[in-house]
Amino acid sequence: MYRMVLSVRRRIHWGTGRFCFIFLPRRRLTAKDLCDGYEISANRSLKSEKDKRMERRRMETTLTITADQSVESGWLVSPGYSVSLTKRIIIIFKMKLDASVLRYLEREDMKILSALEQGSRNHEVVPLSLVASICRMRPGGVNARIFELSKHKLVSKEHQSGYEGFRLTYGGYDYLALNTLAQRNSVLGVGRQIGVGKEADVYLVRGCFPEKEGDKDGEQAPEGEHDFVLKIERLGRTSFRTVKTNRDYQGGRKHLSWWYLSRLAAEKEWNFMQALWQHGFPTPHPVDWSRHCVVMESIVGKPLEQLHKEDWPEESSHLIAAHLFNLLMHWLVRLAEEGGLVHGDYNEFNIIVREAYLDDPEPFLALEQADWTRDNCPVTIIDFPQMVSIHHANAAEFFDRDVSCLRLFFERRFHYIPCEWPQFEREINKESTLGLDRLLRASGYKGKSSFSALKDSVSEEDRRSEDNTENSSEDNSEE
Repeated sequence: MYRMVLSVRRRIHWGTGRFCFIFLPRRRLTAKDLCDGYEISANRSLKSEKDKRMERRRMETTLTITADQSVESGWLVSPGYSVSLTKRIIIIFKMKLDASVLRYLEREDMKILSALEQGSRNHEVVPLSLVASICRMRPGGVNARIFELSKHKLVSKEHQSGYEGFRLTYGGYDYLALNTLAQRNSVLGVGRQIGVGKEADVYLVRGCFPEKEGDKDGEQAPEGEHDFVLKIERLGRTSFRTVKTNRDYQGGRKHLSWWYLSRLAAEKEWNFMQALWQHGFPTPHPVDWSRHCVVMESIVGKPLEQLHKEDWPEESSHLIAAHLFNLLMHWLVRLAEEGGLVHGDYNEFNIIVREAYLDDPEPFLALEQADWTRDNCPVTIIDFPQMVSIHHANAAEFFDRDVSCLRLFFERRFHYIPCEWPQFEREINKESTLGLDRLLRASGYKGKSSFSALKDSVSEEDRRSEDNTENSSEDNSEE
C-alpha cells in the first residue's frame, strides 16, 4: 500500500543561460495519496507579480517546503527554490484546528484579526493602512503584531496591484470564532477531532450552556460543564469545490471568500437546527454558534453506517431493521408534512443511533408509531445546511433520493427489503402545518432563497464585534 518516489535529478532554468539541479530523494506516500495523486513542481522563490497571483489561487491547496525547511522535512532543495506538493491530505492538515496559541493572544491581536475580517468585505488583500485605521492603532505596532500572527499561520502576507497587504486565513478565522465562544463560556476547552468531511470538521469540546438558553416551554438548560460537539464549516476543499453551484449560500453575489461562505453555511445550519429542536424533531440540542462554528449537544451513539446485522440477535435482527427503517421514514415524512422541509442528504452518514437502542432495543420496539417523540426516539438527525422547502423545484427529486438512499442501504447492509416506502407526490401535502420553510425562508419557498434572510439583516454578532473593537481601541487611540 505504498508508492516509492525515486530520486529525481531535475534541470531547472535559473536565468539567461544558467541552470541548476534539484534533487528529490525517496519519499513514502500513503495509500490515501494513491487515490488523490501527487504533483511536484519547482518554483522560484522570487516570482513575478503574475506568478504570485497564480500561486495565491493554490494557496489553500499547496504546502510549500523551502530550502530552510528541507533538512527536517526530508527534501533536498536548492537555495532560491521551493518544492510544492498538492494533495488532499495536506489540505486537511493545513485546516486542522490548533487552539494552543489562543491562550497567548492579547486583546490587540484579536482586534487585528477582527479588522482583517471587516476589511475583507471590500478587499481581497487588506492593506496595512486600512487595518491600522480600523484598529485605531499605529501602523508600526500593527505590522509588528501581524508578523507574530503570521508565524502561527493566522495571517498571510500578500502582494497585489503594487501594494502590500494581508489576508485572513482559516486559522485566524477559527481563533475569532473560538474567542467569541469562549467569552460566552460555550467553549472552555477543545478536545480531539472526531470527524471530518468534505464540508466541515467536527471536534469534541467542553463548555456550558449560555445563560439565556432555554426551551420555548420554559424549561431551563442544564447547568455546569458538558461535553459538546464543535462543527467547523470548511467550504472550499478540492473534494467539494462545486459548493457554489450545488448550494444557495452565494445568492446574488459573485465573489465571496471561502470562509465567508462557511459562515453562511454555519448560520443556516444553526437556524434550521434551532427551529427543528424547538418543535420536537430529533436533532442535537443547539448550544451556540459564532461565524463558521456551530456548538451542539454531543450524542452518545454510532452513525448508522457503522451498524451491521451481526450487532443484533439473529432471531430479531429483521424485526429491528424493519422498526428502524419505519422510524426513519416517519421522521422524514413528518419533516416534510409539518415543517415543510426536505433534508436533501438523509443517508446513513447523517443519522446517529443512540447507545440505549444498541444495548437494548426491546423497549423501543414496544412503542406505537403514535407515541414516537423526540424523548423516546433512538435516532438523531444531523447536517442541515442543504435543506430546501417542499415548494422547491427539485423537492420531489431530493425527497425520493433520500428515501432511495436509506432503502438501498438497508437492503445491502441488513438484508431488509421494505414492502412499501413513502413517495413525495403521494404522501406530501404542499401546505405544511408549522411552515418552517416560510419562517426560515428556506431555499425554494416562493422563489426566495435562505440567503436573502441572511443578507437583509446584519447579524447581532457582527454588531457586537464592531462595538467591542471600537470600545477596546480607545486606550490605543490616546497613545
